[in-house]
Amino acid sequence: MQNKYLSKNNWLILTIIISLIVSIPIIIVLLSILFPKNQNWEHILDNLLWIYISETFFLVSLTIAISTFFGVICAWFCTNLEFPFRKIISWMLILPLACPAYIVAYVYADILEYGGFLQTSLEFFLNYKINIWPKEGIRTIIGASFILSTVLYPYIYILSRNSFIQSSKSLEETSKMLGLSRIKILLKVSLPMARPAIIGGILLVTMEVVADFGVSDHFGISTITTGIFRTWLLLGDKISALQLSASLFIFILFLILLEKSTRKGKVLNPDNNLLKIKRTETKLAGYFISMFCFIPIIFGFIIPTLVLIIFHISSSNSFFEIQFLEKIFNSFYVASIASSITLFVAILLIYSNRINPNKISKKLVEVSTLGYTLPGAVIGLGVIMFLTWVDLGIARFALTYFKYDAGLILTGSISALVLGYIIRFLTVAYNSCQSNYSQLDRLIDDKGKVLGARNSRIVKEIHLPLVLPAILSGWLLVFVEVIKELPATLILRPFNFETLSTSVYRLASDERIIEASSSSLLIICLGVISVLILTSRSSFGIYTKN
Repeated sequence: MQNKYLSKNNWLILTIIISLIVSIPIIIVLLSILFPKNQNWEHILDNLLWIYISETFFLVSLTIAISTFFGVICAWFCTNLEFPFRKIISWMLILPLACPAYIVAYVYADILEYGGFLQTSLEFFLNYKINIWPKEGIRTIIGASFILSTVLYPYIYILSRNSFIQSSKSLEETSKMLGLSRIKILLKVSLPMARPAIIGGILLVTMEVVADFGVSDHFGISTITTGIFRTWLLLGDKISALQLSASLFIFILFLILLEKSTRKGKVLNPDNNLLKIKRTETKLAGYFISMFCFIPIIFGFIIPTLVLIIFHISSSNSFFEIQFLEKIFNSFYVASIASSITLFVAILLIYSNRINPNKISKKLVEVSTLGYTLPGAVIGLGVIMFLTWVDLGIARFALTYFKYDAGLILTGSISALVLGYIIRFLTVAYNSCQSNYSQLDRLIDDKGKVLGARNSRIVKEIHLPLVLPAILSGWLLVFVEVIKELPATLILRPFNFETLSTSVYRLASDERIIEASSSSLLIICLGVISVLILTSRSSFGIYTKN
């Protein structure tokens, strides 16, 4: 009994250590509110903060409106109506998740700018000079909302569709018997029952918009996230950037708590399995429904991908150029390391929580997996400050006892980048493995211990082979997320360390989107792999018997 207690205690200590390492950078950001205020912060409060808040609010509001419109309507169509190409459309509606918002923004900004591809093409075919074309093109806050909506609406679509599938069909059948039309059933029955899922999707979209940097920066929109970068890079003030990050962090925490409250105690109906979904035949109207559902697919995936393919073909870019291969190597190298360590840490947390299924372990896991909800810029700044203090401590120790100037060891290194990725994407790895891990019968553990096997052997020889598919899926998901990540990479990467995402950002900032097409296409291809993995998981409810 004593050995068992010690074993559990050791795993609890390990969980505490992991949660501390992962959460310290985040805690530093939060505690920066208590740091002394300087002149830059006073300038931000007096002149810039309201601009950051108002433009962020406007951007979020417009994006939510467009995303909700397409996400909910398309989800209801795919669930309740039978129309041409329904099955393929219901899957393709998720494809925009494969396209990072900043890449989509770069494409549309290039083709819709004044004197850009679309304007010149129209003038050529019409043989007419278009004088009313807006000078700013699509680079407005409305344009940014459109871009973000085209890639973020799948969050609302997925959750809404799952809710429509799982909701009680008996209520809908009763409503039909009472003579209610499909529209009235949607407004009075389906939507009220799906409200928690829709709100959950809206909150996810909100967090993504608030965390966005690439779109807002390229379109010149002064959001809180772009304000963090400008304070840090232009003013050179890390403290004020941290304090601005802390304000954003508090807002994100509020959204997290709100999202959890929407899910708490929401039980739709226990009889949803009793009735099979009966979709209404739409006949001629079905073709219009198909066209409507194709609209977000076209703008969010097809157009950006086709334009990038055209740009790549028309350019002199080659996938085998040394510079391009170097970016691929850097991206794959750091992504492989980060994915492997993140999965290892996730499995440790899962098993520790399995051995100690108590409130303390669960709370520690919640703290450890908080990073995915936070903007990459916030995590990046927290990691920078944390590692700077660690480096200063190491430097003082080396100088005091060994008369050696150690300099900066961790800050601006691959280690800093990997730590940022672990904090950011530990949630992805944990959620990918935990659902499969929780299905393992605890009797397996007991039988293994009866036979004299240690915990490490049980994990290695029994658990891992059974959950290997989930581990591989989790590894790939983290791998792709790391390659797509932009804000954290910009802040934490070593000097002259170019990845696919930073390369796209740098070239697009110089209006060289054609040169960035190769890197962009590769990122999108990897994103498609990620989407395929997600759609194959039952938790997303994309493939159903109905």
